[in-house]
Amino acid sequence: MALDMDYLKLIGLVSFHERQPLEAEVLHCDCLESPESDESEDEDNILFSCEGLSIPTRWHCEFFRVDFSLQAYSPPTFAAEVFILADGRCLSADPWLSLEALEVRAVRAVLDSLVPLSDLTRDSFLTSTSLPPPLVGVPPAAALGQVIAAAQVYQARLVTADCFVSLQEMVCCYFDLMCAELALMPADFQKLFSVTEVLPSVYSVHTESRLVLGSTFLRFQEYYECPDPVIRHSAFQFEEYKEWFRNSSRDRGEGFNYYLIWPGFNVPSWVVRDLKSGKVGLPLRPQEEALLGLLPETERNFYVIGTCEKDLLTLHHEMAHGLYTTNSIYRAAVTEALAHLPRVRYDASRRVLLGMGYVDDPEILKDEMQAYMVEGNCLYEDDEAECTAAAEVQRRISTLFRRTAGIDANCDKEP
Repeated sequence: MALDMDYLKLIGLVSFHERQPLEAEVLHCDCLESPESDESEDEDNILFSCEGLSIPTRWHCEFFRVDFSLQAYSPPTFAAEVFILADGRCLSADPWLSLEALEVRAVRAVLDSLVPLSDLTRDSFLTSTSLPPPLVGVPPAAALGQVIAAAQVYQARLVTADCFVSLQEMVCCYFDLMCAELALMPADFQKLFSVTEVLPSVYSVHTESRLVLGSTFLRFQEYYECPDPVIRHSAFQFEEYKEWFRNSSRDRGEGFNYYLIWPGFNVPSWVVRDLKSGKVGLPLRPQEEALLGLLPETERNFYVIGTCEKDLLTLHHEMAHGLYTTNSIYRAAVTEALAHLPRVRYDASRRVLLGMGYVDDPEILKDEMQAYMVEGNCLYEDDEAECTAAAEVQRRISTLFRRTAGIDANCDKEP
């Protein structure tokens, strides 16, 4: 796996967030109770017209209802409450997200983010090719991310429901809740994946959305290398892991944001077989069944990597994992190169990886070191001076990878 916090900054899920306290007895999304219907209200009523924009008292589509209110007249300032809808039902009595101190231009940006969802149906929850690229994968969640980013750009105040400790957790829980409410099936997910043998016995699974990728690979990956021995190589259910994550160092004060922080995944074939045989725990999630149905039925060993977006660095990072496991010549050469790292530098890289949430397993840590070096990362600690010997090892491993994988040295310069 490759940790990526920059992505959260890109989609607006890091700064300007007002965290709400997580009460001990409230840990799951189901703490939000369904309200009585109030669909009799006039949804076409205009709250305010200003600067060429008519702001409605209520806007809704298949997936969201947004109630606007006027907070101040001079200058005009608004609030918006975002409710979750599924099959025409509002899923909570309270809003999942409240936006306050919205200027007119901020309201315009919020509505611009939501309007592309207007004509979508429940069947478009996972994907819609009619939308621009940023919204193709899980359009409602992508639009929700854009709403958050727009509010942050205009320095509005964002408040989540009390059961979420961050915007990131809210988005991840929204995805899980909607998958359950819409009763999505393996066939719904299977069409989202493409599987390619990018190297001999290394299969790349690609999809457009991190939410889909992360939710699919979570139990594969954590069964393989979770730092907690209670979970690693043991049967566990998704909700068990979610609870563990919230209480572990991986939480980082952001709650369950697993789907958004990992852009890539990697597992050997024995993990795939264990999941298929039920050793990881039953029942399987629909997205897990979908992925298992796309992977080869073979007795030989292979490797599976998962990526999303068009990110060559992450793809190469994950391919390096595949080579390290399936190609004994590459593995031996990498092991020899890493032996030239000064001990103090090796120990520093180990501490960095453990701080990122990796398991303290010598082989897995060595595999991660070489994969990060392939993407040019020597895993320096904060304020640590660059090391000439480490730079030379990084160069050697990067060259080994490119030569073994048959990758042109200039390919990273392509758009």
